[in-house]
Amino acid sequence: MVFHEIRKPKNQAKVGLWAAMGEVPLRLCAFSVIFLFLSSTMAGTFSTSYSQLETETTNEVQSLDWTRTVEPPNGGGFQANYWRPDTTGALWGIDFSPDGSMIAGVDITEKRVLVWNVSDGRVIFYSPHPDPLVDVMWLDSEHLMIADSDDDLVVFEIIDQGSNWPLNSTSGHQMTWAKGFTGAEDGFLWGMDISEDGSRVVICGGINNPNIPGEIVTVETSYLMGGSGNPNSIYTSSMPTDCSLSPNGSVVVSTLRYWSQNQNQDRVVAYSIPDLNPIWDRAIGGSGNEVTAWAIDWDRTGQSYTVGWNRPNEGVVSHFRYIDGQVEWYSPIPHNVSSLSWSNNGNQLLVGLHDPGRMMFIDQIGSILNDVGWHSFVSNGDGIPADVLDVATSNTGLSASAGRDGTIEIWEEDATGLSFHSRLGTRLTREIAMMPNRDLVAMADSGGVVSVWDLETGMRNRQCNHPNFGDPIDSIPFAKSVEWSNTGDEVIIGYSDGMITACDEQNKNIWTIDLGATSTVSVFGRARINMNDQIIATFGENPNNTSADGVVAVISQAGQILREWRYPDVHWTIAFDPSGEKMSSIGQEGGVRLWSTNGVDPMTWTDEGVVYSHENYTGVNTWLEGAGILITGGWDSMLKMYDPIQQQIIRNIPVDGEIFSVAIDINDGGVFVGSGDSTTSATGMVEFIDPMNESVMTSISISGIPRGMGVTQDGSLVIVNHTGSITRLVSDLDQDGVPDERDAFPNDQTQWSDEDNDGYGDNTNGNEGDNCPEIPGESTIDRFGCIDTDGDGFSDPDNEWLAHPIGVADAFPNDVYQARDTDGDGVGDSHSYIIGSNGLRIDSGDAFPTDFSQSTDRDGDGCGDNYTYETDNDGYRTPASGDAFPNDSTQCIDLDGDGYGDNYTFSIDPDTGLRIESGDLFPFDFLAHGDPDNDGCVPESSTGLPFDYDSTNSLICQPPIDQNENNDSNTTEEPEEIVCPSVICWDGSEMDPLDCSCPPIIQNDDSPVNLIEEDVSDSNEENSILLILLVIGSIGLLGSIVYLIMNRTKNENGENAEVTESCPHCNGPVQEAVENEGRWTWCHSCRKWLEYKGPA
Repeated sequence: MVFHEIRKPKNQAKVGLWAAMGEVPLRLCAFSVIFLFLSSTMAGTFSTSYSQLETETTNEVQSLDWTRTVEPPNGGGFQANYWRPDTTGALWGIDFSPDGSMIAGVDITEKRVLVWNVSDGRVIFYSPHPDPLVDVMWLDSEHLMIADSDDDLVVFEIIDQGSNWPLNSTSGHQMTWAKGFTGAEDGFLWGMDISEDGSRVVICGGINNPNIPGEIVTVETSYLMGGSGNPNSIYTSSMPTDCSLSPNGSVVVSTLRYWSQNQNQDRVVAYSIPDLNPIWDRAIGGSGNEVTAWAIDWDRTGQSYTVGWNRPNEGVVSHFRYIDGQVEWYSPIPHNVSSLSWSNNGNQLLVGLHDPGRMMFIDQIGSILNDVGWHSFVSNGDGIPADVLDVATSNTGLSASAGRDGTIEIWEEDATGLSFHSRLGTRLTREIAMMPNRDLVAMADSGGVVSVWDLETGMRNRQCNHPNFGDPIDSIPFAKSVEWSNTGDEVIIGYSDGMITACDEQNKNIWTIDLGATSTVSVFGRARINMNDQIIATFGENPNNTSADGVVAVISQAGQILREWRYPDVHWTIAFDPSGEKMSSIGQEGGVRLWSTNGVDPMTWTDEGVVYSHENYTGVNTWLEGAGILITGGWDSMLKMYDPIQQQIIRNIPVDGEIFSVAIDINDGGVFVGSGDSTTSATGMVEFIDPMNESVMTSISISGIPRGMGVTQDGSLVIVNHTGSITRLVSDLDQDGVPDERDAFPNDQTQWSDEDNDGYGDNTNGNEGDNCPEIPGESTIDRFGCIDTDGDGFSDPDNEWLAHPIGVADAFPNDVYQARDTDGDGVGDSHSYIIGSNGLRIDSGDAFPTDFSQSTDRDGDGCGDNYTYETDNDGYRTPASGDAFPNDSTQCIDLDGDGYGDNYTFSIDPDTGLRIESGDLFPFDFLAHGDPDNDGCVPESSTGLPFDYDSTNSLICQPPIDQNENNDSNTTEEPEEIVCPSVICWDGSEMDPLDCSCPPIIQNDDSPVNLIEEDVSDSNEENSILLILLVIGSIGLLGSIVYLIMNRTKNENGENAEVTESCPHCNGPVQEAVENEGRWTWCHSCRKWLEYKGPA
């Protein structure tokens, strides 16, 4: 912002004005005086003028400080120390980072962006967005750009810090791409691409303006990250649906949505880079054919481009020569095409397909090599294939597809062929199992996958998949049950199609049971393993009615069915008690059945029948370890505890919602119950229940239904919701966000760490925050937790924390009794004393803490013992400081220095009637100090007091008169000698010693000097007028001066008050008095005769 001051410098104005006045005739002088008058009277009316010029520079790319706003569930005395959020909606776009270490995806449904570590599956970044997200692209290996359905772009800095928790904050930039990055029009993005060297991007999409169907913009990549760049744009005749940059970055090709003859007849256009000059406009299909194009990509040679498009009942991939538009090959596909991408080595083309969702591989000549993918939804117990919405390839040779189910499937190819690498995200989690001796959780997911996650590192421990994973089938199996083997090395998995596997830590199925090969498996319940390593499975044979039939089977790991029981309804869940001698199962109708399972041979097992029931589907079935108590929970919102020995329900506890999971805290004896609403699955509740009094101790709200829960050995609670998000909660009594196990102050919300272990928290803004967090200390008064050598509560001073009184640290760090020194005299403020044998005080500390010059007071009279004084011109000790009588508590001051204190008191001697005096009656007289007979006369005086010839008789001051001498006629009477004061008269002479008078003042009677009159010519009438104007101006100027003086006078306190003479010593009032036949001025305040005024 720039200011321009419209005024001449003051010095220049003054010089110019007076120079002009010295060079003009009387006329201008008169006007100048009038101008000065007007200026002076109007000075408060006008002020200096300013003109403000502000230049606004529009920066289309703005910096962004991002902080994550989505938090894991916590509260109720619990805090998350591990969190792995997962996708819940359709992934519309994905992209590998250039170094291949990360993959990003955007969720168009839930408006979220996620970034995963490719090798271990950790969630690195997770952020919501206001609008649906439609595309994502890495600018380099640390900067990710997302695009929404509007015209907004956001670039985030993404750095993998190796944490088991998504980034809490990062930096970035945001902008709009439409109208050449000005945002002057609203747009909706359809595609974007980056050159192979990463130096330039291109963006294309529609414009929300009937006169502007679409736009293509291009700019240097540095511009998107806040650097320099020159955006270029061009409006297109139709809306672009995708765009791609040639490998060398010199040409952009784009598919355009061209409506003609009541159908899409999409075309391809090419523009030069960077000026976007049109090169050509070509058709995709034959003339008049329906063509709906969704994807375009250059091959790695830069000589050809490939278009993925759809026509009625099939999709087509066409490969065109760039130079002349000739079709080099095309491949009809019996599925709609959604996306395509050439591999980095140029050997294969990845094609995303709809219905069913698959990722197809096509070679350089258009031959279909393979198609894979198990993206799916679970609906009514069936795995429905989900569309593939995007495909991507990495520089490390990986291929990935993003599905409408919110998952990413990654594949890798080596000399042996194509193999499954990993899956990220899950559509549905049905069950979890906690490993007994490690913080590992296994999750039964949709799409034929079971993932095992390490809760300490956040990494994927293993990922197991269905034996037929990726094969093209109509109904895709999903994992229904998961359990750890007796050794804890393998995960036992039951899939919805009856396949049962044991998966080891190398992701290998070490054995497989195909229950469907020997039985009709229409619906599958659970698979469990007993202490004898036998598999017990439940399933139903009637696909249309799960209440019509059900089977409970015991199977060997070789797949042999050892025994079967059949029932009218499907038994969904089964569980063994800790001893392995009892088993419980729950049927579709809610009946809880007990079994005796003692022995290796299942032929000896017996069904003891239904012992109690729930009113609805019951999915929770577990045993309380060490107590032999069965715990069940159902959609009837009842938690029941059954004692098989007493053969009765011992607890019947209602909860808030349909029960989906429970977890038992062995240490505290409580039960965590997870509930929700199966009709919406939007939110859930976890309640911690005390089974002894059947009360809810605390509760936590979560997003989604708590499908599985478990308690680790250290008491942490693990919650997995139905979309696969994992949260581990630990105790946090003070709710400060730090688990109690890592909280040095578990009951103080403002403190959590104490690096020096001195008992004071490192948060200086919290309760008793440690001001010396790296050095242990015990100070408590001026600051907390710092060194306090003498243990008095005040910290020792240091270079930054200075001693009192400059600072507030201990001025006496080695004296436990002293800390403060207000006056800085080296004696501590804390004062005490004892009385010595001589009756005087022995002081400890400063008796005068605010007086630098005093510290002790032996006589305790309030006057310090350090006595100092100066003598004024009259010989008095003023100013004086301290006690002139340090051993006399009744005296302090001796103004005249005669050895008698100024505190005068007396009493009357009853025998003589004289005064018994203490102190100085005449503190301003160097010679007089007392008057025992109170006659006003003293033996000696330095101030002219009457001489007392008898201090014992108040009636006698003068000596007696000798009558003989007075009657002697021969003797001449001498006149009384007059003593005049030493006063200099007005003319410099001394007073007349006879009457103490001065010579009279002689008046000057000289006649005044006659002024010589000058003849003034009045012949010039104009000069007279000017003279009048000059006089008027002068009067005005004089009036202004008088006005200013009066205004200033009003601001001063008081008016012309009578001047009263003041004492030069104490500034007190002075009064004239008669003493010793003379007139003197007397100060009542300091009791001092001041000045002789003459005889009385």
